[in-house]
Amino acid sequence: MGESMCPNEDTEIGVGDDVKRWRFILNELKNHPKISEESFVALEEVLTNVFFRSEKLFASCSFVDKYQRIMTGIFEANDYDFYLQKVKHEIIPDTFEINIRRHYHMIIQEISVSKILDQMMTNCVLTSDDRRHIEQPVRQAEQNQALLDIIIDRNRSTFDIFIDALRDSGYDGIAELLRCDLEDTKEDTRTAQMEGLSAWTVPLHKVRLQKNYVDIISNIKHEAIVDHLISCELLTIDDQQTIEACPAQTEKNRKLMDRLLHCGEKCFMEFLNALRSDDIYADLANQIEQTGVTSIDIANLQSCYTKM
Repeated sequence: MGESMCPNEDTEIGVGDDVKRWRFILNELKNHPKISEESFVALEEVLTNVFFRSEKLFASCSFVDKYQRIMTGIFEANDYDFYLQKVKHEIIPDTFEINIRRHYHMIIQEISVSKILDQMMTNCVLTSDDRRHIEQPVRQAEQNQALLDIIIDRNRSTFDIFIDALRDSGYDGIAELLRCDLEDTKEDTRTAQMEGLSAWTVPLHKVRLQKNYVDIISNIKHEAIVDHLISCELLTIDDQQTIEACPAQTEKNRKLMDRLLHCGEKCFMEFLNALRSDDIYADLANQIEQTGVTSIDIANLQSCYTKM
């Protein structure tokens, strides 16, 4: 942010000028996804000084009148802490995007995305194409960055599932940092997501696969399933080689799921048949086939595709 426009302790205070200044700062924040926590703290202190010094220069009634769109209530002069809280909670509202940006650099250095992506796909807030995009870079930090950018671009529901996935993956501290001071808006988010739902319909078999994503990748052995799908001409030898190239069983299963989620309903039905051919997986096949699909599930996936 330019020094000439950003207020500091030596800035001459003018009411109209100050309004322009803090609006400029907030716009800058929205356009800088990598702003650090230190920058936020400094900004809070600067804005507090601006309002604090304005109070000393103008009568209380004039101050309230001029800033009625920013704050409400009567303020006690010389109460710096009071102003600081006003700045934190009213001038810079905590939204999930800002919370991510506030801790952006720390998160991309700390987390590993594989299990987080598993949970988010199971909850239908990421697609297989999202996962391909996220995992395309080799470096973990770049994968983390791709995930955060998608979450910022989506909605509060995606963020809430991300928080749950962080906790399930052992990142409780990061989850608490991101969740701090945010109101519970899940119901409002769901209502907003469902608007325009009739305009597009996600194939039900794809939703059922995704809702069982973690159970599938955690429990199956892929070999016989892949052989069956090849015999049905639904997978190719190249697909098989791509799956086998993965070092661990869970990774092989993830690659198989990627193929299944890009196939049609016939492939889905033959996948269930392959599971049922082994008594060990019969219950899993029934679970997948009988999985309930709600309007929220479809809305979550629809929001993924409309943002792509």
